[in-house]
Amino acid sequence: MGWFPDRGFSKSRWIGYNEAMILLTLGLSAAEGAVPEKFWAEWTSGYKWGTNYQFSYVQFGSLFGHQYSHCWIDFRNNADAYMQERRMTYFENSRRATLAQRNYAIANPKGHAGYSSNLWGLTACDGPGKSSYLGYSARGLPPEPDDGTIAPTAVGASIVFTPGESIEALRTMYARYRSFLWTGYGFRDAFNLDAKWWDPDVLGIDQGPILIMIENYLNGSVWKKFMRNESIKRGLERAGFKSVLLAK
Repeated sequence: MGWFPDRGFSKSRWIGYNEAMILLTLGLSAAEGAVPEKFWAEWTSGYKWGTNYQFSYVQFGSLFGHQYSHCWIDFRNNADAYMQERRMTYFENSRRATLAQRNYAIANPKGHAGYSSNLWGLTACDGPGKSSYLGYSARGLPPEPDDGTIAPTAVGASIVFTPGESIEALRTMYARYRSFLWTGYGFRDAFNLDAKWWDPDVLGIDQGPILIMIENYLNGSVWKKFMRNESIKRGLERAGFKSVLLAK
């Protein structure tokens, strides 16, 4: 996960499904000194398949893990060996993860204020950071924490996966809480109705995926330009991705 001049490589390792899938793809794509092809299978060996709130998919609690690599790589019509065995794609995986989160908000097992079919979205974001509330943290479905903090980027960056549900949630946030939540730069990073807290900050790392995914939803231009890159094509090929046509 990192290297330091004074102590070398970090002992921590990224393995299994998360936001770093694009990094491994880039490593595989290098014309010289590329990551060995076998590393993709090692990566997927850490996957945890499970069912949450009526949907089965590769588990990752916070939605950013299901979004960040997808901002750039178009996974709609291709699949690696892992996904081919399940007759699905990583795009479908993210769709299921997003809908599971929405179902969680509808069930609202912790009784948080505001949670509903039109108000949901747990991901890494700011938080109240006082009393029993977390500060910046990766919120999500259990076992990740949920302290009632909702992030607009969680639903906005999922617009390509769940356009109807995401747009309705964004409209609800804007209509109900515009005076507290909307700024000249878009949505504030997060809010918590239990704590009556509105984030004073707008974070670029969370605004960016909203903008990129809206553009992909409307025109697909980011995907189109990125997927034309020969290095990306080579990285996906070395990872074992193949074109698939799945029944809808």
